[in-house]
Formats: sequence, structure tokens, C-alpha cells
Amino acid sequence: MILQLLSSTDGNNRNNRSITFSAIWNWFLIRQNSVILTQMENYKPGLPFDVTLEIFETVVDQHPHVILDFWAEWCKPCKVFEPAFAIMAELHPQVFFGKVNVEVAKDLAEAFQVRSIPTLMAFKNGELVFEQPGILPAEHFQKLVEKLQEPKLESPE
Repeated sequence: MILQLLSSTDGNNRNNRSITFSAIWNWFLIRQNSVILTQMENYKPGLPFDVTLEIFETVVDQHPHVILDFWAEWCKPCKVFEPAFAIMAELHPQVFFGKVNVEVAKDLAEAFQVRSIPTLMAFKNGELVFEQPGILPAEHFQKLVEKLQEPKLESPE
């Protein structure tokens, strides 16, 4: 498709080039959106879901309550926290629980300036409302999830 568009461009006709660029840009946007939609089709409430920069905006736009765990395969505290995160996701399927592998989604980790892992972040209606590095004790994690779902969010103690 792109080759056909490029070969139809007349070098002397600027209008054809802008139409070609517009067509290529539209194709790119459609392709990017279809990739995001394909990735999100695999999401199942109650299970942690891998989040990357490409789908981050879609996640926080489509889900009013989001909790992200920034982690890495080599991180021992991350491995200790992983079962608690999975259990919490299972107990609260109305909350989107996402896992951000900082080795894979480096751009997303850099965007949030994650310097220590595990780091837990919570979003309510698209806004970051909680951020904490380290392992969150189970009772504090439970309070965070409960507070996140309340109409007015207060910081968990």
C-alpha cells in the first residue's frame, strides 16, 4: 500500500505529496491503534496485565482505577511482592492491575522516573494519586485498593 502511494507521487506536484504523506500518516495511526486494541483484547479482569508505553494511555483512559507494579525479572523483592499483587488483582477485578517490566518498558519507567523497584503506582480517573517504592505491606496494599475505589481518595495510612 505504501509503495503504491509513493510511486504515484509526482515530484513536480506538491499536492500529491501532501496527500501521500496524509495517507501514510493515517495508515500509521490506524495500524498503531489496531496493535493497541489487539494487545488489550488479551486483558482479563482479575489478572495482572503487562503494560507498556504503547498501551499506557489506553489503560488509564479506559479504567477509572489502575494500579501498576514496576518490576524486573532479576529483582528479588519484586518476586516476593508478585504473589500479593496477583492475589489483590484476583480479589478486586474492578481495578486494573498492571505489571510494568522496567527492562521491557524502559520508556515508561523513565517517563515516571522510576529509580527503585518494585514501585507501586495508583491512578484514579487518569491521574497519579499514589506512588511508593518498595514492598507495600499487605494491610496497606488492601487499604490503598479500598481508598482508590472510594468517591474521594485519601492517602492510605
